[in-house]
Amino acid sequence: MRRRSGPPLVALALLVAVPAGAVAHGGILLGSAVAGPYRTQVMAAPLVRPGERPAIDVTVYLSGVETNTPITDATVRTAVTVDGRTLRPPVRRIGGGYEAIVPVGDAYTVGRQRVVVDIAGPRGTGQVTVDPVPEDGGPPTGLLAGSGVLLLLLGAWVVRVRRTRARREADAPAS
Repeated sequence: MRRRSGPPLVALALLVAVPAGAVAHGGILLGSAVAGPYRTQVMAAPLVRPGERPAIDVTVYLSGVETNTPITDATVRTAVTVDGRTLRPPVRRIGGGYEAIVPVGDAYTVGRQRVVVDIAGPRGTGQVTVDPVPEDGGPPTGLLAGSGVLLLLLGAWVVRVRRTRARREADAPAS
């Protein structure tokens, strides 16, 4: 009997293609909040092109709070604080969002900037502020190392208990 591999291959191709397309205008989620009548998602990604200055692609996605439908008729302005100075790059509408390209010294510092988004449209106005990720953010290294050691000890204990049980069952007289 011959197997059909078409649908699984198509599904796999979609799984690979959809995230790749999402990263093109988006990147990592910096913040998500309700701003007046708008539900917002602020995303950013490093933008490095040969021969051009490094930049960060800041993309804002809007939807209605009540209906959760995408909003594409608003005016969006961004102010991004980079290296102690505030930049107000032009924002253009793209697909389902609003994009600003922010020139920076190092494109891989995404999330280390303060981003303020002002929104105005027929539904009203709103503002979202995304503060930078702290330099020392994340769990303490000691906590991670301690958790790893505890997991290793737990694994060793389970192996020892299983070996002991196996020996007892092997030594037990047959009935």
